[in-house]
Amino acid sequence: MNRIIALLILALVWGSATVSAQPGDLVPQALNQHALVASDPSFMPPGGLTVECWIYYDPVNSPWGATYPTMVRNSNINHPYIFRVNNMNGKLQFGVATNVGNYTGFDSTVNVPFQTWVHVAATWDGATMRIYLDGQVVGQKPKIGTMSMNTQDIYLGGGPTGMETWLGRIDELRIWDHARSQNQIIAAMHAKLDGSPGLIAAWHFDGDFLDLTGGHDAQPQNGLMTLPSTSPISTLSVVVPQYAPIGQTLTFQLKGAPPFSPYFFDNSFDGYANGIPLIAPLIGVFPLDPPLLNLQYGAAAPGVFVDYMGITDANGEAVASFAVPDWDILIGLELSSAWLYLTSLQPMVLGETSPIGTTILQGTAPTISAVMPAQSPLAGNWPIAITGQNFRPGAVARFGGRLASNHVVHSPTLLSCRTPAGLATGPVVVEVENLDDTTAIAPAAFNYVPDLLLSQVSPLFASPGDQVTLSGGGFLGSTTLSVGGQATPIDSGNPTQLQFTMPAVSGCHLAVVVANPDGQSAGLLMNPGPFVATVIGNSGPWFGGTTFEIYGNGFSSQAQVTVDGAAATVLVAASTYLKVVSPPGIVGPALVEIINPDGCTATTSFYYGY
Repeated sequence: MNRIIALLILALVWGSATVSAQPGDLVPQALNQHALVASDPSFMPPGGLTVECWIYYDPVNSPWGATYPTMVRNSNINHPYIFRVNNMNGKLQFGVATNVGNYTGFDSTVNVPFQTWVHVAATWDGATMRIYLDGQVVGQKPKIGTMSMNTQDIYLGGGPTGMETWLGRIDELRIWDHARSQNQIIAAMHAKLDGSPGLIAAWHFDGDFLDLTGGHDAQPQNGLMTLPSTSPISTLSVVVPQYAPIGQTLTFQLKGAPPFSPYFFDNSFDGYANGIPLIAPLIGVFPLDPPLLNLQYGAAAPGVFVDYMGITDANGEAVASFAVPDWDILIGLELSSAWLYLTSLQPMVLGETSPIGTTILQGTAPTISAVMPAQSPLAGNWPIAITGQNFRPGAVARFGGRLASNHVVHSPTLLSCRTPAGLATGPVVVEVENLDDTTAIAPAAFNYVPDLLLSQVSPLFASPGDQVTLSGGGFLGSTTLSVGGQATPIDSGNPTQLQFTMPAVSGCHLAVVVANPDGQSAGLLMNPGPFVATVIGNSGPWFGGTTFEIYGNGFSSQAQVTVDGAAATVLVAASTYLKVVSPPGIVGPALVEIINPDGCTATTSFYYGY
C-alpha cells in the first residue's frame, strides 16, 4: 500500500500525564510460574486462529533454562495449538492439531532476538500456518482440517512442565477466532485492544491478569506476578478503522487523556517526517510535517480537509472524524494516525506520543449476484464464473474460506476461477476480495457434492436381460447411465450403488458411463475382451491329455478354449486364470484360442511333440 497521507491528532494536556493503571508485563521469576485460563470452546475456533503478543526473550537472566519457553498453549495433552520459542535453536515455534493429520508444528526461519522487545504472531486459516516477527512472515507450513477440541485449561507464559516456563517478559497477549492478515497484524501491534470483532481474549497484564474482552481472566500460578512494563505499548491509544471506504466519514477514537483536555486534529503528508519546531515557549517538534491536506486538496474539496479543535469528555476520550472524498485516486492509500500530549512543566515539553495507527482507503465494495455452476465435485479444480459488481483487477475468490485458482477478472461484473478442493460436502460461503481488501460475501452460494466415481461392475460379463450392479460414489437421483453408447434406465440406486438391466447390446469392451447434471462423468468397461499374459506347460504329446495353465485377464467363467480348432477341456475358468487339458493334435505348433460367450477372443500357442 502507498503510505502517502498521514493524520495527526494533537491533545494539549495541561496536567498530569497519569491516565490509566500502571502498564505491566507478565514476568516469570521462578520455575513453573505461569497463568491459567479456564477452558472454553471459544478458544478452539474450528477454521482459523491468530495468537499475538510482544515478547522480551531473555534466556541469559532466566536461570531455569526452559527448553520450550511458551507464550501460550491450549491444553496439556494433544494441544490444539501452541506458540513458543524453541530454546534449542532460538526460533519461534507454532503448531496446530486438527482432525486431519493430528498435530503439526514448525519453526521460524529466523531467530528471536535476545533482550529486545519484538512483536510475534502466529496464524492458521484452515489451510496454512504462518509465523510473523515484527509484522513480517518468517515461516509457513500447510495444515488442513478442523481444529481439534479439548477441555483443558489455557496456559499463559508457560505450560504443564517447568521446561515451558517463559524466559523474559510478555505483554499484550491476544487470541483471535480467525487468521489476521499481515496488514491487520501490523496496524494493531502497538495498540491496546478490547472488544474488537473476532477478538476472543486480550490480556494487558497492567497489574492484573484480567481479560476485558471476553471475561477470560487468568489465574497466576506459583507466585507469578506482573511487573512495571518496559514494552513499546503506550498508555495512550488511538482506535482507528483498519479500512475506510472513500466517500464516507472516517472516525477515530482517542483514549488515555485526562478529562476535558483540548485536542487538535490536523491532516498532513508524510507521517514519518522529522517535524517542525513548536512555537516558544514550547520545546520540541510536531511529529508530522505540513503542508496540510486542506492546502493540498482544499480547492478541489472545500470544507473537507480542514483543521479543528475539540475537548475530551469526562473519561478522557474523544471522537474525531472527517469526510473522505469519493476519489478513485485515493483507493489503496494508507493513512497514519497518532496523538500526543504536552506536560504542564516549565518550560513545557512534548509528553508521550501514542503509537501510530493505520487505515487503508478502499473503493466501493464488490457484490456477488450469481455463482455458475452453483456446485462442483469435492476434489475441486472446477471452472466457475462469478457475476456481480465492482470486481477490480487482482480480485480473488474463496470457497468456504479456501482460495480458488486461475483467477481472471474479465470485467467489473465477471470473474472466472477454478474451485479449491472442499473440506466436506455441503453448502459453503463464496467470497470475492479486491486488492484493497473490500470483500463481497454470498452465504451458502455454492455446494460441494461428492466426487462421482465408479469402482466395480458386477457381474463383469453380462448378457441382455441380466441384472447388473454398479458400485462407486457420488450417485445422485438424477444420475444418467449408458451402456455401449445406449441410454439405459436405472432400476434402483443410492449414493454408492446403482442397479440396471443389461440392454440388448453386445460386443467386447462395452463402456458403462454414468453422468451427473453438474458435468461429472465416470466410466468402466464390462464384457472386456480376454487378454493372455503368460502360459505355463503349453507343450505335450500329440495324443493330448496335457494339462496347461493360462494367466491373463478378462476370461469369462463360460470361456471356451480350442487348440488348432479342436475343443479343449476347461477344468478351471476364472477372470484371470484358465486350467486346460489339450485335445489330440498334429506334431508341431498349434494355435490356442480363448473364446468368451460374447465372441471376444484371445490367442496363444501350444506345441505338440511325440
